[in-house]
Parts: sequence; structure tokens; C-alpha cells
Amino acid sequence: MSPRRELLQVGALAVLGSGLYALSFPPFDLTAFAFLAYAPPLAGLVRVQQASSARFLGLLFGTLSHGLVLRWLTSIFGEAAIALWLIFGLLHALAFWALFSLRARLGVGRMLALAPVLLLGIECFRSEMWFLRFPWATVGHALASDARVAQCAEWVGVYGLSLLGLGVSALSAYAMVEPSRRRWGATLCGAGLFLLAHAAGALRSSAVERELAALEREAGIAVAVVQYETNQIDDAIRLAAAIPDEVDLAVFPELGAALIAGRPAHADDPAMAEALASLARAARATIAIGATESVESGPGAFFNTLLVIDEEGRVLAHYHKAEPVPLFADGVRSGATGPVELAIDGVTTTVALCICYDFTHPHVTAEALDGATLAIVASGDLASWTWLQHEEHRALARLRAIEHRRYVVRATSSGTSHIIDPLGHERAHLGFEEEGVAVARVWTRRGPTLQSRLGMLLPYTSLIIAIVLLVFSVAPRRAR
Repeated sequence: MSPRRELLQVGALAVLGSGLYALSFPPFDLTAFAFLAYAPPLAGLVRVQQASSARFLGLLFGTLSHGLVLRWLTSIFGEAAIALWLIFGLLHALAFWALFSLRARLGVGRMLALAPVLLLGIECFRSEMWFLRFPWATVGHALASDARVAQCAEWVGVYGLSLLGLGVSALSAYAMVEPSRRRWGATLCGAGLFLLAHAAGALRSSAVERELAALEREAGIAVAVVQYETNQIDDAIRLAAAIPDEVDLAVFPELGAALIAGRPAHADDPAMAEALASLARAARATIAIGATESVESGPGAFFNTLLVIDEEGRVLAHYHKAEPVPLFADGVRSGATGPVELAIDGVTTTVALCICYDFTHPHVTAEALDGATLAIVASGDLASWTWLQHEEHRALARLRAIEHRRYVVRATSSGTSHIIDPLGHERAHLGFEEEGVAVARVWTRRGPTLQSRLGMLLPYTSLIIAIVLLVFSVAPRRAR
């Protein structure tokens, strides 16, 4: 095959895989395609003869697939979003180049068997290990919208879901390129994994539903989420009047108290401190609200903070954002912290506090929920970032609730604010750009899940294996 024809062929396979990947995310949510999206490019990798073609295949697939899923980044960065998509492409180019080298050394079958682990290690690196730390648009993220498969996150987490999807893709690629007898075996194995995940998720979902039905015979805690985008404490006070009297806990958005009378004000500013106390009295409940606090690390530096304040205006807890959003003025990074004990309606409750981007990172969420019985999240997503961004963020929040089997109370600036049960179902929500208050009851739940115990063991192990494979793929061969 001529080099030009080879490039055209791998380009077509990269486009096909990218299309399948995009269809598995909102607004389509055809999550079955997440199990197949990597199959066409991996099948193309088996057939290419040139290392340059393998790199081109990875670059095109990584850039195009993530560009389609994260096309809303243009609303934030404009044309510079292309550079961010290219980062995904370059990481895939590295992975596909390494897999091409492994094919020459180990053969097609072993290469495809190792591909899911290598790709998961790359996914872990770009999500957790470098300065951008962007854990969106992964295979596991796509599967969050599958009500049954997502239940498996209790055991394996989002990275385990990614490994499952990548594994089925690798088996599908093997079926595409191997002779008929092996093709049927790979096809049956891939279909079996897919059906097994659905069956296990359905059985676990039924069991958790029974547990929740028993738990919900008790009174529970009445909670509210408040949604508005202005960041004005005055608007927070106005909306607090709409909170029903039975509410024990009200959660406001990230940076919901960043402005007072149109000017920035830290929570330690006397005027803002008084306004926050007024807000708690107006809400007639314990409140959690995003604010800023001073920090002496440099000019303009601040802590992106979540404050918990009781009905009398006393500050019960300060939580500083652990993972500020890269490329934004989003506060000083503080690192993950554990849960706090709060008196809610006279009952001491161990609560996890998170702010926006923290809740997209499994390791931060795991630290915050270590021993917690309820999760409170304040988030800030601008309406200008489009409805699509909000839907993808919404899916991640549901996945975190399933991983730890906890009720999650999440207030955002412009949607979707929601109260999520341990099955990932929304008990109440406020839609995109909707201002107001939504109320539901939640229950505290104890006991760690398997994912809570394992934490980041799977992704970090995959990262170590990926590094070993990368080194092995480029190391010079020994002479026979």
C-alpha cells in the first residue's frame, strides 16, 4: 500500500472513531458507541506499515474526537481552543506510536491486549498528573449517562469504566482484523463484557433501590439548592426569602458571595461578613455559599472558598478549593482535604465539601468523602459556556454520587443545580439559566464502597504500566 493511500485509510478510520466518540456524549448520549469508538483507530493501527502513519492516526483521532466532544471550549477560549484539542491529539499520537512499536515486538494480539492499559495510563496522566489536569471527555465520563453501566462505578470508578470501554474496543478491533475463527471469539468476549456490565449494574441498582427505600422511612434532611449567576450577595439575600421554612440546609453557587454592591469583597471584609450573616438569617437555615478569602501569597491572590454558616450568622466551616481550574484566575490551590462535622437541624452530620472542579477529580472527591455521609458542592458554570458544557458537567456529578453512594447537593450558577441520590437520579433540579430554588429531602448514608477503598489504585497502576510500556517500546532491541 502506498504511503498516501495508507494515510487516507487511517484518516477515514480516525474520523469514524471520532464520530462514534462524539455520539456517546451529550446531547446524543448513545453510550453504547463509547464501547466501540476506539475500535476503528486500533484496527487501523494493526494495518499501518509506517510509524509516521501510526502517529498521524493517533493525532487525528485524539484531536478530532475531543474537539467534537469539547467543542464548547470555543465559547471560552475562541480559536485558542484548537491548541487544547491538539494536546489530546499529541497524547494519543504518543500512545499510538508506542503501540505500533509494541506490535512489531510482541505481535498484534499482545499489542491489542495492552492497548487499554496504555491508553488508560495516558488518560490518567492528562487528567491528574500535569498542570492542566483536565478529567473530562474520557470513556468513563461518556458511560455516566448509561443508567445501568454507570452503577458499576461503585466498584471500579470512572477509570474502571474507561478500562471496560477500552477493553471492548480492543476486542472489537481484534475482531475486525483477525481471521474468522478468532474474530467470532473476540466478538463474543466483547459482547459478553458489555452485557455483563449491564446485568451487574441492573442487579446492583435494584439492591441499592431497596436500601434507599428502607433508609427513606426516616425523616431525612430538607435541603435546597439556590441558582443565580450574578455573584451578588444582594441577589443571594433576595432569593433566600424563597427558601421554604422546613429547609435545614441551603446550598448556594460557587463565588455566590464574591460581590457586594457591585464590587469584589472577600469574606473577611466587614461589610461582606455582615451581609453573609444577614443571608443566613434570611434563609432561616444553615447555608453553604461560595466566597473568596484573602491570602498573603501574592498580589491578587485569594482562596476560592466555600463557607458554611449557621442560622445565627456564625461561620461553621471554611473549605478552600483544592483544584482551581487551569488557565483561570480561580484562586490558590489548597490540595484535597477531608470532611467536616456540622450541626444540621441539631444533628451532627459528617459532610464532604467540594467546589466545582474539585468534584470532577476522583482523588479530591475521595478525600473529601472519606467518612462523610453527605456531599455538598458549590459550582460555577457560566451560561455563556453553553448548555452542552453544563450537561457534561452534570453527568460527572451523577457519576461521583454513584461511586460513593452518597446523596449530593450541588448548586451551580446557571445550571444544572440538582439534588442527586446514590443511584445518580436527580430528586430535584433547576434547568439551564433558570434562577430560583429547588427543594428535596436527603438522607445520610454510611459505609465505604469498593471504589472508596481502592481510590486511585487502578489509574495509578495503569500509569506505571504505561510508562514501562513506553520505555520498552522505544528501547533499542538486543541483537540475537
